[in-house]
Amino acid sequence: MSLSIKRNRMVFEGSQLQKQTQLTISADTTIAADDSQEMVYWTFNAVDDEVRHVQAQFRFRNNGAANSTPQGFTLVTHCADNTQYGIDFTVRQTAGSPDTILEGVAHRSCESPITRIEMRMNASSGAAYIVKAGSVFSAGIICNEGVTESQSVP
Repeated sequence: MSLSIKRNRMVFEGSQLQKQTQLTISADTTIAADDSQEMVYWTFNAVDDEVRHVQAQFRFRNNGAANSTPQGFTLVTHCADNTQYGIDFTVRQTAGSPDTILEGVAHRSCESPITRIEMRMNASSGAAYIVKAGSVFSAGIICNEGVTESQSVP
C-alpha cells in the first residue's frame, strides 16, 4: 500500500495482498449438522507473495432471520509446508436490525508462506443451519507483510 503526493496530486495504490469480496446468497443453503460451508477463499503464490501473517474480517447479514445465527465462523489457512490451521473468529452481533448482523475478526500467522485462506460458516452439532436466500457475506483480509530483517536476540 502506498501514498504519494506529486504536483498537488495525491495517488493511493492498494496492495495486491489486500483482498475483499462480497457474495449474495441466491437460494436457501443448508449446512448439515456438525458441518461447515466454505463461504469465500483466496489463494497466494508462496514464492512471489510470501504471505505469513493475515488479519481477516467479515460481516454477515442473514436475510429475514432475526433470531438465527450459525454456530460460528472459522478462518482456515493452508501453508506451503502442507500444514493447515483453523481458528475461530471473534464474533459480535449487531442489534437494531430486522435481520441478524454478525461481524467477526481473526488473525493468523504461519512459519511457512500461506498459500490459501478460507472463511467457513459452521452449523451446530445438534442441528442444520439454513442460510436464507438474499443473505449477504462480505469479507476481507489484510496481509501484514513488511521488509524481512534478520536480527540477533539481545
